[in-house]
Amino acid sequence: MKSVYTADLLKATGLVQETLALLEAYQPGQPKDAFGRFVKETDLLGKATQNRVDDILRSNFFRRYVAAGSETVAALKSLQANQIGFEVLNQLFLVFTCRANTVLSDFIRQVYWPKVAAGESRVQTTDPAEFIQNAISERRTKTIWAASTSRKVAEHLIACLIDFQLVEKNKVIREFSPADATINFLLHEGHFKGLSDMQLLRLPDWAVLGLSTNDLIRRIYKLAQRGHFIAQYSGELLTISWFYQSLPAAADGISRV
Repeated sequence: MKSVYTADLLKATGLVQETLALLEAYQPGQPKDAFGRFVKETDLLGKATQNRVDDILRSNFFRRYVAAGSETVAALKSLQANQIGFEVLNQLFLVFTCRANTVLSDFIRQVYWPKVAAGESRVQTTDPAEFIQNAISERRTKTIWAASTSRKVAEHLIACLIDFQLVEKNKVIREFSPADATINFLLHEGHFKGLSDMQLLRLPDWAVLGLSTNDLIRRIYKLAQRGHFIAQYSGELLTISWFYQSLPAAADGISRV
């Protein structure tokens, strides 16, 4: 079943720096209203208006990150506190943003990565516009978007690619490769959410990061060699022996090895 696209990106693109500030300040389980008041009272996001703060919290931080669960937020905070590095956090923010915004996820999987595979040097301004028009024609949106909405969403798709360092500001495609720690975190997150080892191979996140199943298997073996877990793959069955007892513990170990 095809997912339905929303225009939520109009209220929040990548917002990477804002997310870093919010993640550091937020305590897992903290109520949205109380955290919103704290953000506004402390000017955590600068001189943003109350409406802007509300939009960032609702469409970005709570929808993308807090909705993933307290364990996931605590684990992300552990990575940040242990100074895992901007590259890893930015890549994870990309994944969480795509989970919450399928229009971005599909654009990256269906347009961006095929361009990379074809050796193209840039994303054209017309690419997101054509993608959105096709989506409307296929009834992927709840209603037929106005021309202004389509144009703005297309612009925000490009803005997200820039925010997450997939393209330069001039839309030139950047070299991108997911870090080992990024892959390791997502594997452990899926495991602690109850996915089987084989189900981990089918996470949509890998396509967002440009990884084929064979790419992923190679990276899993590399991580196993570094002592994060024991992995065996027969070509039909993946079996992993996990060492960490929780996702926050895994995040702590990932950031220290």
